[in-house]
Amino acid sequence: MVQRMKDYAVTLHLPERRPGKPMSRFSIKAAVTVSGFLLCAGLCFGEVTWTGGVKLRPSGFASMFVGDIVRGGVNKKTQEPMNNVWIKQIIAGLSVDAALSDRNFLDIGLEMQIYNDFPISLVLQPQYRYLYFYPYLSSAQFTHLFGNVEKPLVTLHAGYFPFKYNRDVRNLGEYLFRTGTYPQYLLNSVDFPLARVMGIHAAFSGKSLIHGEEASLSIAEQILTNLSVDALLYFNLQWYAVGDGNLAIMLSDRMAGFFEFGLGITFNSIISSDDKLTTPHDPATLYHIAYNETTGESDSSFYTFKGAKLMGRWAFDFKKLLPCSRFGSEDLRLYAEAAILGLRDYPRNLNGGISYDHLLERVPVTLGFAIPAFGFLDVLNIEVEYFKCPYPNDIGAITQKGLPIPGQITETGTTRYRELKTFQEDRWKWSLHAVKKIGGSYTAMAQIASDHLRPLAVNDQNIDFEEALHTPGQWYFMLKFTAGF
Repeated sequence: MVQRMKDYAVTLHLPERRPGKPMSRFSIKAAVTVSGFLLCAGLCFGEVTWTGGVKLRPSGFASMFVGDIVRGGVNKKTQEPMNNVWIKQIIAGLSVDAALSDRNFLDIGLEMQIYNDFPISLVLQPQYRYLYFYPYLSSAQFTHLFGNVEKPLVTLHAGYFPFKYNRDVRNLGEYLFRTGTYPQYLLNSVDFPLARVMGIHAAFSGKSLIHGEEASLSIAEQILTNLSVDALLYFNLQWYAVGDGNLAIMLSDRMAGFFEFGLGITFNSIISSDDKLTTPHDPATLYHIAYNETTGESDSSFYTFKGAKLMGRWAFDFKKLLPCSRFGSEDLRLYAEAAILGLRDYPRNLNGGISYDHLLERVPVTLGFAIPAFGFLDVLNIEVEYFKCPYPNDIGAITQKGLPIPGQITETGTTRYRELKTFQEDRWKWSLHAVKKIGGSYTAMAQIASDHLRPLAVNDQNIDFEEALHTPGQWYFMLKFTAGF
């Protein structure tokens, strides 16, 4: 079930922007629009009922990030190590939830980020060292409830909305929507362990089928009560095969009150808006040529963005078995998530040395544990990830040329990789995450991690499409302070 993620205030990725003036005309117009939106929503602070019975409930936040890449990898563009790179960022947003009736709802949200790109290289000219203002739509969704409004059988969401299926994940994981199939890449953003999608989401809840107290239900009825099924038809918005439709189906359940599990599958590009973009015919993606003696023609096969992903997850809540009442709601939860990124094997390509023929090299696994904080912290969480993929987590070929291969490529179609032996140490990622809520309006977050953090570069002189941390010994820390209503 999707819901407003008010504790998370970061977009997943920034679209590529070119050097220019500090604020373009578009940015100025967008800033004015956001300001007007904030002003209008401010007039209805709290919940207000308008003529016709429409209820408006605004919410907003402002977050400040301050952190440092203590030790990072070498930026491929500048050839400089990203050590002691300070990161500073401001994000502010406002949304309005409108209850049009007891079954129909509308949610619209706007956000803006203010940041410097990093790393700031010594080779950059002074005119490129300025502050960026990035406004964007964070949510625009319509919701309709089917069945009992108190316990709806199906909840339908349509539009652009945040989606999270694993409640335990704080940094690593959420593989169905933050990964690729061909190539296999992994993404994450600081304090935003979810994705935003555009499409239609139908959520089924078994609670609407069972009546009565849970303690009096049979085992079969308890399983059905806790069963939830989510189906999403969503569309690609950026990077590759723009406009293609994807289908995701997930189910989850809770057994005996302390064990939860979930399964999911996604079909990427199940609807292709342009076959030339979904399966690009390029020398770098060619892996097979067969000559037909009858027709005298050659049949060529190419890598494609089409593919399926499988996901499985479980969580064990130990505090449900202990009599102590001092544990917080998130304490003592042990959980894991794994996925297969691409169910089909592909042989080595003919020009570049890539192959997708080992399934275990396409399986990321995350194990996490919520350390007991006994109310001193709301969340104290540690996560470890293992991923055996032999290629760099580089999306350069995807973003620059729209090709389903990892890394950057040369003009002849061959790849530019660091030596593969360096990736023997690049299989492990880790994260330590802590959250403390102060009153009802303030939140402090701290994170120390070696994860998939990527540079926020917006010009060609220092842009690097690979993650900033290449080994487990390279890490950063980040502090975030949020005020909201």
